[in-house]
Amino acid sequence: MGDLYVLGVPGEEAIPRDFGKARENYMRAAELGDNTAMYRLGVMCSNGIAGEASAEEARSWMKKAAEAGNEEAKKWLNIDSVVYQG
Repeated sequence: MGDLYVLGVPGEEAIPRDFGKARENYMRAAELGDNTAMYRLGVMCSNGIAGEASAEEARSWMKKAAEAGNEEAKKWLNIDSVVYQG
C-alpha cells in the first residue's frame, strides 16, 4: 500500500501522492516483518522523505532489512560502510 502513496494512482479512483501516508504504511508493514518495507523506510530516512534526513535512522532500518534478507539493503550497507569508513 505504501507504494501506491509514493507513486500515486491516476483515474476515477485516484490515490494522490502522499509520502506521509506511504511512510505510515511502510511502518506498519515493517512492524509485521516486511523486509521491503524496512528497506523503503531506510531510503526515506536517508533522503529526508516525509521527515528529517537521518543517516542513523536510515542505517538502522537498512540493518533490519538486511537481517530479514533484503538484498538491496545489504548492498546499501556495503556502499554506506565504504563511503563513511574511507
